[in-house]
Amino acid sequence: MTDLILKVKYMQQGSYTDASWQNLRNALEQAKADFDTAVTTEQVDASIHALQAAVDSLKEETDGNLALNKPVTTSAPEYAPGTNGNDGRTDTLWIVNGDAVETLLPQWWQADLGREFVLNSYQLDFEEDGAEGFWQYRIEGSKDGENFDVLEDKTESASGIRTETGTLTSEESYRYVRVVLTGFPEYDGADYWPAFAEFQVYGQEPPVQPVVDKELLKAKVAGAKALNPEKYTEESYNRLLEKITEAEAVIEDEEAAQELVDRKSEELQALIDALEVRVIQDVRKDRLAAQAAGFKAADPALYTEESFGYLTDVLAQASEALEESWYTQEMVDAVSALLEEAVNGLAPADEVSEDETARDMAQMRIAQTAALDTALYTEESLEKAALLSKTLSDALEDPELTAEEIQDLTAQLAAALSELADREDLRPETGE
Repeated sequence: MTDLILKVKYMQQGSYTDASWQNLRNALEQAKADFDTAVTTEQVDASIHALQAAVDSLKEETDGNLALNKPVTTSAPEYAPGTNGNDGRTDTLWIVNGDAVETLLPQWWQADLGREFVLNSYQLDFEEDGAEGFWQYRIEGSKDGENFDVLEDKTESASGIRTETGTLTSEESYRYVRVVLTGFPEYDGADYWPAFAEFQVYGQEPPVQPVVDKELLKAKVAGAKALNPEKYTEESYNRLLEKITEAEAVIEDEEAAQELVDRKSEELQALIDALEVRVIQDVRKDRLAAQAAGFKAADPALYTEESFGYLTDVLAQASEALEESWYTQEMVDAVSALLEEAVNGLAPADEVSEDETARDMAQMRIAQTAALDTALYTEESLEKAALLSKTLSDALEDPELTAEEIQDLTAQLAAALSELADREDLRPETGE
């Protein structure tokens, strides 16, 4: 910040407008005051931003001749330099070297104004030689120095004087301005090389286009599109989709005003807030709840980071399915299947024995059995699972039990759990 303050402190007003220069001096004094009182990095950054904005908004006086002493290029070798054409004098000439070109006309002279201006008038002085006739020419403007628009066309003019003035009516702004000579004064004994004495052009800064900030709207669109449509009622989600389409059109519209952007952002947020979560009735989640309770008992130290990470992710999804009202029975069952897949896919970490993982898997199935809601299943299927669970629990007390034997008993319990039969009188009718 101190570097920027010093830079601004030693700047000179030069050709900057009084208003923009005073704005910069005010910003400098404020920056110095902020520097002395700033406590946080954010305060310092805000002060730097304000001072830099004042520097960037400096404007040069544009009441005078915009072409005066600006860099010049020409279309042909010169007999007298192109800089004579905008040196502020009418007693010096830019002259093409007619001996060095195959065709005398057309030839052009071009000035780089440094930045874009809206041009409104010009004056073109030719040599005051007292001779008859007049020059024909056109004036062109360009933003890039490559593509030119015709601003004034006197290539077919049947009259003229040695000092030509005119109005330029284009509303576009241009950085480069070009004078193209297309016709000589014609009279007996005329012998001209392309030339003129002085070109002046006038105009003003182009209107400042307000910067339209669309980042918040873009972020809200991205957030809205990331929402899960299955979670919400069809009617409320379709209303949101329509508003997303409207918002995206505003983002693509280069002429959209800030007011419109802000309004669409507010409208989109309102519809996000108004989304109605679906409520699916009579969804059985008890099996998933028991699985989640059992598998949370897994010891992370026994498994590879990748395989245990996958289990953790699926457990998080199971937790959402148990808490949220919009999961259908099909979705709940799918998460349940993923949990089984994640547990069966647990891979032992390095230097972990098969016995350790077998015992941990057994404890998970025992915990799953203990978490069952016994009121929901037939007595026969529950008794089978409970008996196998107790058998496995008792067997784990035997230190001589092999990993293969533990795995066999665990597989029997897992099969019994998957085969639990629902009580006939409690089977739900799915619906929304």
